[in-house]
Amino acid sequence: MAWKRILIFAFAIVLVLLVINTFGFFQVIGALSRANIFLVLIAALIQLGILGLQSARLRVLSHDKGYISYRKVLRTALSGAAVSLMTPFAMIGGEPLKMYMLRTNIGSSKSSAVVAIDGLMEIIASIFVIFVVVVLFIGTIPSNFFMFFVLFLIAIGLILGTMLKILFTPRWLNKIIGWIVKKVEKSQNNKVDYPALFQEAFASIINNRRKLAGVFCISSSVKVLEMLRLWLVFAAIGISLPMNVAVVGWAIMVVLLFVPILPGSLAILEFGATSAFILLGIAPAIAISAVLVDRFLSFWLVLFIGFGALSYARKLGELPFAKKELKK
Repeated sequence: MAWKRILIFAFAIVLVLLVINTFGFFQVIGALSRANIFLVLIAALIQLGILGLQSARLRVLSHDKGYISYRKVLRTALSGAAVSLMTPFAMIGGEPLKMYMLRTNIGSSKSSAVVAIDGLMEIIASIFVIFVVVVLFIGTIPSNFFMFFVLFLIAIGLILGTMLKILFTPRWLNKIIGWIVKKVEKSQNNKVDYPALFQEAFASIINNRRKLAGVFCISSSVKVLEMLRLWLVFAAIGISLPMNVAVVGWAIMVVLLFVPILPGSLAILEFGATSAFILLGIAPAIAISAVLVDRFLSFWLVLFIGFGALSYARKLGELPFAKKELKK
């Protein structure tokens, strides 16, 4: 129900305010008031570039499945992102919506395969970049952080393995694809073997190494831009982060995003990332201020733009189910 989602979201915001108060509310206000607006604007432009790349990745994956304009893909990616950010356990929040929006161009099975691989490549790129960070900066990572990363890599590796097992196990896949088709199709054709079509579309993308390499490069570029955005945010607050602190701090924030007990990991990320930066030598007021600015760009700005895209998609008739389904 929509009201339950609103209550959870409101509760998360209250927790964020409590986190801010824990680290010094008025000190945070003072640090934010002295922020360099020009650098914040550059960081905002980088965030817009990140959204553009994520949309481009989705279009690259769906390009040979049928014609989809970049504007349509952009609306799809932004709308899905908005729903995900509002949903606990956000990795599955906006995925059915993206499948639905793409189905009018490439069909339900192909759209499911495209969105599944898009999510997988996001996870794989995160694992890869975090692994590289751990290897390159192993000598400067505090021991408690090192174990944190190791446990994360093991856990996310198990999750990824489970996802791949499901995708390559016909019996499990049939049940999942059947559920997805019911969500995105107005009328299901019982004569169509949707799981078989999904596997065919999935295999055609997986076997296209050139496409996968391009998608992986896009995903990795997004991670680099996220690090740059974080560094610029701290610079705007008045701190020039050493490279090892910036990349380790970014990696910790990514790990915390994989624990979305509350929508968008609200409060969890603010508290966890701030605590991590404090342990890395950053003053509490500066750490929480920078984390809040980064969250404004990566969460609130994306949420605002995403719901704008969602509203526009409704006007275009791309979401005939939106009012009914998104309330469930």
